[in-house]
Formats: sequence, structure tokens, C-alpha cells
Amino acid sequence: MKSIEKHPHFPAFAEVISSSLTGYTGQCWSWDNTPAFSSLVCVTYKNMTLFGIVANVETGSSDPQRTPFPYQKTEGELRSQHPQVFEFLRTVFTVSIVGYKINEGAISHSLAPSPASIHAFIRPATDAEYALFFSAPHFLAVLFSNNAGNPLLDELLISVLNRLMRDDMLNPALFEHYYHTLTLLLGNDYRRLKILLQRIETTHASSLEKQLGL
Repeated sequence: MKSIEKHPHFPAFAEVISSSLTGYTGQCWSWDNTPAFSSLVCVTYKNMTLFGIVANVETGSSDPQRTPFPYQKTEGELRSQHPQVFEFLRTVFTVSIVGYKINEGAISHSLAPSPASIHAFIRPATDAEYALFFSAPHFLAVLFSNNAGNPLLDELLISVLNRLMRDDMLNPALFEHYYHTLTLLLGNDYRRLKILLQRIETTHASSLEKQLGL
């Protein structure tokens, strides 16, 4: 995500524009400062912090009367010659709620008692929150429940696992825990699970699979 350290509300980068118990839609304050697909983001309001995974990102026009069209110019040329074309762009993203905590209590991998507040600020999760949240696969059950009809669910799972692998957050024991949880959630569909695991980019995945005899 593009750095905006000078923003008065940094590290927040967006705010909630629609909300439900299972998720919310956020709008970025700057159209080109977008969250990564599958990244963990947080909303804090009153005494509660909601944890959510970015499930989709979309950039387009904020004005229905102004539709972007191709200028056949680079972004640099457009910013120099037609800077106004960027004034009507906006980026929105959907977030699937996968947990919450009250004050500084333990994280509950379930839906929160109430949805995110409209106009609440959205920020990336800290490194410590990442490590703690993904230290167990409990969130997967909520993610599956919230995205049962989402055609991007498998892509979301692959992206989450890729991120954990790249950050060396999955040791063999934890990987096995994730594997068995996914097996249950996929209804013992080993073909689908095998395809998911084969698409993990990092070489760590094959090494862990061999250690576990998968």
C-alpha cells in the first residue's frame, strides 16, 4: 500500500461507507492508496476492534456522469497534461469480518456483536496483530461462512496462505493445523485442496508438504 505517513490520521487510509455484521465497504481517502487483496485490516470504534480480510478492490469514477476512457497516454503524461482525470477517481474495497476484540482482550474469531460504524477509520493491522491473528486457523470458519457464494473464495485463501508463507509465519505444526482445518471446511474435497496447495507460490509449501507426508 502506498505510504501516506504525512496524513493526520495515519496509519488509517480509508473509512467505512456501508456496513453489516458480516463485512463492510471502505473507501480510500486517496484512490491510488489501496489495500492489498487478502490483507488484514482493522476498524476501531468505541471499545471494539474489528478484524477483516480484504476480499475485493475496485477503482472507478466517483461521478456517474464522468466515465474514464483511454487517452493512449502514460500515467505521467496524464498527470502532466490532464490532471483533472484523476479528480473523479475513487477506490472502494470490501472487507469480510473474521474476528474482533473488546478493549485489550483476547481476539474472538467470530462475528462482532455490532457492525462497523459508518465513517469509522480503517487501518492496516500491525505486525503484532498479524502474528497473533494468524497464529491459529480459527478465522477460516468465519471466512468460509461469510463468503459461501463468493467466486473469489479460493483466490482469497491462496492469497492469505501465500502471504503467511512469504512472512515465514507457518511452521510445520501450524501448517498441519491449517491443512486439517481446510480439509474439514472443504468437505474432504481433497482434489480442491490439492489444487489450492499446488498454487501456493513459495517453495516453503512443498517442503512443508513433504515433512507432513501430504
